[in-house]
Amino acid sequence: MEDSVMIKYIGAVICTLVIMSCAGPLQFIDKDRFAQNQDYRDQKEIVVRTDIEDILNRKEQYKDVFVEISAPVVHIEQWRSPMWHFILEQKGKQLYCYERNFHNEPDYDALPLLRRAKHENGNVTVMGQVKKDGLELLTIGYEGFIVHTNLKNLHRKINRYIDIYNSMYY
Repeated sequence: MEDSVMIKYIGAVICTLVIMSCAGPLQFIDKDRFAQNQDYRDQKEIVVRTDIEDILNRKEQYKDVFVEISAPVVHIEQWRSPMWHFILEQKGKQLYCYERNFHNEPDYDALPLLRRAKHENGNVTVMGQVKKDGLELLTIGYEGFIVHTNLKNLHRKINRYIDIYNSMYY
């Protein structure tokens, strides 16, 4: 029994690492190249470096496309909303950014990073997928620090398995 639980745990970790390593490298293109060739829409390893105004002006073309944007944070909503989010602003245009896995509980690293960027009036670089209601996040970066927003649940699951394992043997 003890060995089978450990084998399952190790197997789950190995499978997770294999799946994550199979993803190809990301290719970044600029918004002009994306506008010229809409075939990039179907390629998940393509990330378009663009700005908020371009996304809002061509919302249908950007739908479900992965983008990278750098802009200042103007609002962080943590308490009064069913989903934790923040808003970026560029040239008077605003973009709603969220992580559906966070709901009202932000990642432990994301909130201080965003607060610092807002306090310093610095540009946050975010990468995510454009949805009809805004940008669903993959990463948040500021001054060399990067938060991978989709890894929060993975960390929780791995920690849960470690807790189960520890409770069985210690």
